[in-house]
Amino acid sequence: MAAAESFNLDDAFVCPPGGPPPDQAPNGVISAPGAAVGITAGQSVNFTGAGTDPDNHLPLTYLWDFGGGATNTTQQNPGDVMFANPGTYTVTFTATDALGLADPTPDSRIITVYAAGGCPASLLPNPSFETDVTGWKGIGATIARVAGGSSGSFSCRVTSPASTSAFYVEDSPRTVGSTTGVGYHFGASVRSDAAHGVCRIRIMEYLNNTKVGELDSPVVTLSPSWQRLEVSYTPVQTGSALYFTVKDNPVVAAEAFDVDDCSYCPLARSTASAAQVKAASAEMEEAVAFGARIRSLVAPNPVVGASLLKFSTLRSGPLHVAIFDVSGRRVRALADDSQSPAGFHALLLDERGDHGARLDSGVYFYRIRSADGLEQGRFLIMH
Repeated sequence: MAAAESFNLDDAFVCPPGGPPPDQAPNGVISAPGAAVGITAGQSVNFTGAGTDPDNHLPLTYLWDFGGGATNTTQQNPGDVMFANPGTYTVTFTATDALGLADPTPDSRIITVYAAGGCPASLLPNPSFETDVTGWKGIGATIARVAGGSSGSFSCRVTSPASTSAFYVEDSPRTVGSTTGVGYHFGASVRSDAAHGVCRIRIMEYLNNTKVGELDSPVVTLSPSWQRLEVSYTPVQTGSALYFTVKDNPVVAAEAFDVDDCSYCPLARSTASAAQVKAASAEMEEAVAFGARIRSLVAPNPVVGASLLKFSTLRSGPLHVAIFDVSGRRVRALADDSQSPAGFHALLLDERGDHGARLDSGVYFYRIRSADGLEQGRFLIMH
């Protein structure tokens, strides 16, 4: 042994009686989606996650289990995942630390995948018009049961008068007479012998006879072949009524279209936050009580998942609302109404374009054309 000898010491710790402290489990959190989601088979859901470990036993590894709806992955952020088959899938996200200890209570989301034709089972009392047109009425149009359907032997023909004003068929009485805090999925098949006009589903939400929300499905140009319309709507209020309409913007006078295989079903849960609903409610009450005009705004902004575009109009008349990217290209039509009542409007704004494709992160612009004039603004989408 030499005098003045030295050595290095590193990573030392004192074990308490009984040995070292037990390894603590990591915690994995699903960042997106923020809630349960309802989609149509063939569509995608964006998944991202994060993990922490109290012992700092890194790196963490991850496992996404899609419950049989898609191929499992060990990527932390798999991004868009497509669900091909209808069903209800429980997706779990598990974080595991460097010592092999896994999160014992993985975070999870419910993904409901509807068939391409719509809901697994329609809750509408008369979805296919096999006997009559009970439960439906024409607005600016006449309706009649005719031979030939997309499912079954009959459909409903909706015929406009000799004009080019928009017309539609709607459920009557309301299928959703009082919303309960969940979202809803709607579908319908449409066609036209003349192959004219542009058709869409429009969901309108009313509370105490005041419209508080509205959302259009992606549009289709009518053709002799049956085409499917689908849209999911998250109510702004609870206790409100939803108007399920199938609307045509005609090209020629006296245009007609056929509708069949209408569907409706509730989603697993609402994706609108309580803060969104509370803010929309407060603004609506102010607008109704004082007749004040509310400047347009998107909230929350940035848009992560879903937000609301809120504004008010002082005069009834045409209302056209669209979203544009930074190049000026229109990517989404939120409203296209030839006669909209005055009052408060809250339109659901998500990360999807007109045809359901997910929009890239970045800056987007909205444009509101109404009887009051033109109003514009911008917002940010973040994934």
